[in-house]
Amino acid sequence: MSKTKMIIPIVLLFLAEIVICLLLFGKMGDLRQDTVKINEVVQSVEDNFGDTSKYSNALEYTVIGEDGTVLFRTSQKTSDTLNEAIKNNDTVIGIKTEKSGEHVTVLILNDLKDRLLKKRNTAMLTIAVVSVLQFAVLAVFFMAVRKKLIKPFEKMKAFAERIACGDLDIPLERDRGH
Repeated sequence: MSKTKMIIPIVLLFLAEIVICLLLFGKMGDLRQDTVKINEVVQSVEDNFGDTSKYSNALEYTVIGEDGTVLFRTSQKTSDTLNEAIKNNDTVIGIKTEKSGEHVTVLILNDLKDRLLKKRNTAMLTIAVVSVLQFAVLAVFFMAVRKKLIKPFEKMKAFAERIACGDLDIPLERDRGH
């Protein structure tokens, strides 16, 4: 196997790793809350207050009344008090409902930690897979180098040692590649 044939897969693998890392870590800027979905949730609560079947499921959120009671919740992961929502960096929006004029607060879950954890796990898995591939390619490369370069020199060294010891009857073995 020629040097070029061995180096090309190694270079391609390193380039692929760089591209994958750029793709994975380049999208870190899209971790903000989706304002369109937030507006959809707030509008659905405002327009359909009291009829929870018409509330939007675009995000995970809790609706609490003026007295702090939970009126609606999409998930158990969401905050159920204003204080808890502030601690968790959740989006807090106070609204006045159109039908009843009641003031309610919508606590929209900030799932940034979950999204970052998911991205981190994906990146770690990708890096692990690429590292294993790199190790395999490098192992094949070193086995080929050993076969094509090191073993012939070892044979020549053994031949030279025999000649140095005075054994001149041994022929030098040659193969096609050398």
